[in-house]
Amino acid sequence: LLFVFFKLMHHGMYFIERLFDIKYRPTLLAEMISSLYTKTVGHSLHWFDSHLSGEISSKIADFQNSVMTLFNSSFRAITNLATILVSIIFLLQVNMLSAVVIILFGLIYTPIIAALLIKQMKLQEQYASARQEALGIINDSIANIFGIKIIGSMWTEFKLKLTPAINRWRDWDKKTRQFDAYYVDNADTIMVTIMVAVQIYLLSYLYKSGQITAGGFAFISMVTLNVHSLLDSFLENLLFNINPAI
Repeated sequence: LLFVFFKLMHHGMYFIERLFDIKYRPTLLAEMISSLYTKTVGHSLHWFDSHLSGEISSKIADFQNSVMTLFNSSFRAITNLATILVSIIFLLQVNMLSAVVIILFGLIYTPIIAALLIKQMKLQEQYASARQEALGIINDSIANIFGIKIIGSMWTEFKLKLTPAINRWRDWDKKTRQFDAYYVDNADTIMVTIMVAVQIYLLSYLYKSGQITAGGFAFISMVTLNVHSLLDSFLENLLFNINPAI
């Protein structure tokens, strides 16, 4: 019964998230695009001269995508947090020691992963900037394709700008992926492995000593693994999906 209620509660939160998405997302998208366009064309001619038209278009596209992602991620973060809190309440009812393990894990895991994700966001910001620069040059070259075809020096000029921009895009992409693989993933794996090992050892002791049933053992194991997944998703939704491109 606990398992059934847990799954229904989790799906119920997800369904509420979808209802909010259906009600507000289309309206928000239309209003945002209109506001972005009005704000952009309101800039001075000097502002347009100092920015590539392709870069401006890329920033507008990135902005609306990022806000939509942030909109969805906020609801998912709330859903994950609510499910984590209910999970801990369930664990307290089944066995207090197992709940304490999860709480201590959360208190250690959350600040460490949050700090790493904030660092990764700074790398992502550099990546987004390099990407917008490269796409801006590409879009401008396509917009000026007639002049490029007629005047050979224009092609050379665009190529001289584009090659370093693409290299910067590649380099920041690589740095971001390396940090995620070497630090975020490894830190996550180490802490989760320790937590699961401690929890399984505790559950084995409690089961052998008759303090929990086989059903309690299975339920606590399932919730333990699920809490880690929810906590990881909560941090990503709260931090990493706040795209620096906006």
